[in-house]
Amino acid sequence: MNDKLVNATIESLAQSVSNWYSPNRQYHNINHVKDMLKQLSESSCNIGFAYPEIDWEILITSILWHDAGYKPGYALNEFEAADLYRHYCGLNAKREVIEAIISTIPFHDKGFPTPEQKVLHDLDWFGFMSYEKMLSNEAKIIEEAMNYLDVTRSFVKNNQLKFYKKILDEGKPLYVTTIWEEYNAQAFANIRLRIEEMENEGVGF
Repeated sequence: MNDKLVNATIESLAQSVSNWYSPNRQYHNINHVKDMLKQLSESSCNIGFAYPEIDWEILITSILWHDAGYKPGYALNEFEAADLYRHYCGLNAKREVIEAIISTIPFHDKGFPTPEQKVLHDLDWFGFMSYEKMLSNEAKIIEEAMNYLDVTRSFVKNNQLKFYKKILDEGKPLYVTTIWEEYNAQAFANIRLRIEEMENEGVGF
């Protein structure tokens, strides 16, 4: 994987998609994209070994664009991101595949038919492996929601608690690649601990 190419692409895209630098975006911003790419770079050997058929161009491009369009509570964020990708990148041989990966991100219940989708998903949920990172991400997500929506902090925290409970109720693994599947137990333990803490704080009551 060519780190120089990745970094150059980030800067080029960031100039085009100013949304990534919006002060209202506390979590779904360019730093989130860079975090995903950093982890991708650090894990590229393991990923390449586990999925030798992976298309790095498709994966990196999908990561770069997956949150290009984002507003809290908006059901069509990924479709907007796919539209932005189409607008800025125009016609290319892999466009339809990349658009499909970006626009199907919300439909995880349908499975992950390609290695690119599996790795993108796991990188996007990487923060649940560390309790400290999970708390940091939660705080950013709450601030972001309050920047966009006319809601109270308690309302957003209640929704965050419901989100955590939904993850546990569904019981689906957060990590679907063979590389990170061993971290599912830790991620679920972190979520259970956070639910307990939030309920002790009076969230949801």
